[in-house]
Amino acid sequence: MVTFFEVLNSMNAKKMSRTLMFCFVFLMSLLTIGLVISCSDPTASTSDEGDGDSFVCTDLDSGTPPQKNASDIYEIGTWQEFLYLSKNAGNPKAGEPTFSDSYVLTSNITLRHSSCDGYSFVPIGANGNPFTGSFDGGGFTISELYINDANLENAGLFGVVESEVDPVVKNLTLKEVSVNAGGNVGALIGLVKKGNIQDINIASGSVKANGNATTEGRTGSFVGGLAGFINNGSIKNSSAKVRVDALDEYAGGLIGVHNGKGGTLESSHARGDVYGTNKVGGFAGSIGTTVTNSYASGNVTGTNSIGGFSGSTSANGVISSSYASGDVKGVINLGGLVGKALANVTGFSTGSILGGANSKYVGGLVGEVSAANPNVVGYTTGEINGGNQTGGLLGVAIDLGGEGNVYGYATGTVSGTSNVGGLVGSKSKGSTVGYFSGSVSTFASSADSEEENIGGLIGCLGYLNSSNKCIGGANGKLKGYATGNVNTIATDVYVRTVGGLVGQNGGTIVGYATNEVYGSANVGGFVGLSNTDTVSGYVRGNVISLYIPTGVTGDPSGYIDTFGRVVGDGTITKVYYSSKAGEADLLQKNDEGDTSPYSSDDATDPRHGRASNASGIAVDISAITEVDPLKAAFTNLDNFDGTDDTWTVSIKDGAALWPALILSELESVDNAAYLATDQPTAQ
Repeated sequence: MVTFFEVLNSMNAKKMSRTLMFCFVFLMSLLTIGLVISCSDPTASTSDEGDGDSFVCTDLDSGTPPQKNASDIYEIGTWQEFLYLSKNAGNPKAGEPTFSDSYVLTSNITLRHSSCDGYSFVPIGANGNPFTGSFDGGGFTISELYINDANLENAGLFGVVESEVDPVVKNLTLKEVSVNAGGNVGALIGLVKKGNIQDINIASGSVKANGNATTEGRTGSFVGGLAGFINNGSIKNSSAKVRVDALDEYAGGLIGVHNGKGGTLESSHARGDVYGTNKVGGFAGSIGTTVTNSYASGNVTGTNSIGGFSGSTSANGVISSSYASGDVKGVINLGGLVGKALANVTGFSTGSILGGANSKYVGGLVGEVSAANPNVVGYTTGEINGGNQTGGLLGVAIDLGGEGNVYGYATGTVSGTSNVGGLVGSKSKGSTVGYFSGSVSTFASSADSEEENIGGLIGCLGYLNSSNKCIGGANGKLKGYATGNVNTIATDVYVRTVGGLVGQNGGTIVGYATNEVYGSANVGGFVGLSNTDTVSGYVRGNVISLYIPTGVTGDPSGYIDTFGRVVGDGTITKVYYSSKAGEADLLQKNDEGDTSPYSSDDATDPRHGRASNASGIAVDISAITEVDPLKAAFTNLDNFDGTDDTWTVSIKDGAALWPALILSELESVDNAAYLATDQPTAQ
């Protein structure tokens, strides 16, 4: 029999079980409420900072001093220790780390504090108190650098660096950066007064300058994917892949400007898009030192001095063995590699240049060369679209008393308004050596406009006056050939002075053209208008009067011939012409009064009229196929230095007829050595 006490004990056990269950549920509810209250506290956070610790926003006012290792270097392994370097090392307590010490990162760190109201990372080092020590990233990554202060100058992970330690910063990756500041802005460093940088990778994010700074006598935004302003320092084996925006001048995918007071740029690249106003480049806004073996692949947009690699270069800003593959958009001084150059440029570009009818000084490699003796060497493959003075390699060489040279080739489409050439828009001095296998076309700069000086290689081989009109008196030299058609788009534009090689000539020409040439007046298979008698070569192709509008003043038909027109006492010597197999004549002078070369406004009528009073020995080139007959035709032609030409087949695809002289002068660009294994690969 069950007793009373046994029944009572059973009831008490059940009651206790229910009581315990109730207490458990109650305690869990309190814990949940506590967590909710804690999360709603604006001074608290439970974010994982990459080292397993949680933090509250008020912790950002301090940090934890790092400790030295056996090598007397401070080790940073947590965000708190890194925060100390930012907040306290510039004004340390006795015995604590300073800006002059050496640091090494020992783990990945995440600086994920942007959710805290008013938070913006404080850069390490400032004007008057720069970072003078060294920082070794140890191959680790710092994530989510966040700076948001539009009035802050010298912004980046480091604000100002001035160090004798080489390198001052190395072996570090930054990713997911967001830097929005004033002037002198970079993901890694805002201002490098002195210091070398090596093995840095800015992997992702954005960098923006919302203001200007005045540094070393220059004023601008000075913003770059890695560094803003470098006065004296080198960058080696480093890269940036971030978007870069500038309120004003000097913006680059890697650096804003290198001031040229010491150091070089080597084996580095930038892959982000760049936006600004003036002096904007895919790699740098402006370069004042030597750059080698580097590249840029981002698109670049701005107004003046815009380049796929650098917006501008100073007299010491020599660029070699470098390239750009991004598109370039702007108005004045646009170049696939450099917008405006004051020093030698060697490299290549593959992007498109988009200027439009109102742009000027547009080139596949360089928009404007404006110094005494700089050389432009390289090649381009992209589409070039500009206005006045547009060329496949160089837009314009401004004459400053020197004789800079252009060596190279272009294979894309080149289009512009006036002074347009497959290689050069306009140039007065020095040598131009190269070939063009694309097509040259013209469009109207405005309604009812008349465009002029369009050539398969050079638009104007002569001086440009203050009105951008091509005039004689130059001593420039041209050697090369063109195979693409000239002026193929201008079906509704009046275009005068169009030539298979040169639109208007005031210099010396040796070369040949095998293209078709279209124009309205002064149209020639070789030269549209020549002011000199130093022209020799071979031409084979049709010359067609494409468009002569009603009401044109002067002679509407102009001169449509192998040579459109020769003025003054100029004569044409040693030029061979064949429009079909079995027909060859040695052509000479066409004066203004010479009417024997006939012309027509019939767009279907090939123009291959013969000059009157031809003299000399006609050379039989009826069996032209590739090289041998061409060699025979050129046997007696003089080179610039008075030696005989030797012609050979090029090793370059698409250039079946290429003179050995040009190949040798282009050796640094047009052979396997330039594209060796150490050449950076476009990405």
